[in-house]
Amino acid sequence: MPKQEMYVGTELDDLSPMEMRTILVERLIQYKQFKNVASELSLRLESEGRMHPRSAGLEKEYLNLMPDYLAGVTLHNLATICADLAFKREVFLLEAEHIAAIPLSLETKAESIRRRLHNESHLSFSEIIAADASPEIVVVTFLALLELYKRGICSLTQDALFGDILIDKLDDDQAKMLGIEEGYDEYE
Repeated sequence: MPKQEMYVGTELDDLSPMEMRTILVERLIQYKQFKNVASELSLRLESEGRMHPRSAGLEKEYLNLMPDYLAGVTLHNLATICADLAFKREVFLLEAEHIAAIPLSLETKAESIRRRLHNESHLSFSEIIAADASPEIVVVTFLALLELYKRGICSLTQDALFGDILIDKLDDDQAKMLGIEEGYDEYE
C-alpha cells in the first residue's frame, strides 16, 4: 500500500475542500480494500478449519508400491550432476536465413536435372522449377542448365522472348555435331 501523509487534528483545517475530498476518497478506497481482504481471509480461515490432515501413515501393504527414487543416490553424485548442469553451455543457434540464404550446390542441381533428362528426353524449364521457387533456386537451376549445355548433355531452345526454355537430351553423336567435345565424365 502506498505511503501517504496522515492528516490529524488542525492540519485538515488548512486544506481546501477539494483536497479534503480527495483525501476522503483515498481513505474510503483503502477502507474498502481492507474490508475485502478481511472478508477473503475470513472465508479461507473458515474453509481451512474444516480440513484435517491425515495423522496416520500408510498401511504396510501400500508402503512398497512406490519405488525409492533416492536409492543409490549419494551426495557426491548430486554434487557431480549439479556441477555438470552449472557449467553446461547451451548451444546457441542463430537463424540467419533472412540475412544469408543457405548455399545451393550447382553440381547437385545439375546432377538432378541430368537424371531427369536420362528418364525423360524432353523437359521444359517450368517443369524443373516449382511454382513457389525462390529466386536463388531459379538462378541456380538456370546456371546448372547452362553447365549441362556446355558439357554437351542437353540442347536448349526458346521459341519466344521470355518464353519457356525447352531442354532436350543429347547423345554423344549429337554433341559432336554441335561441336561440343566435352562429355559429362569430365564434369563429374
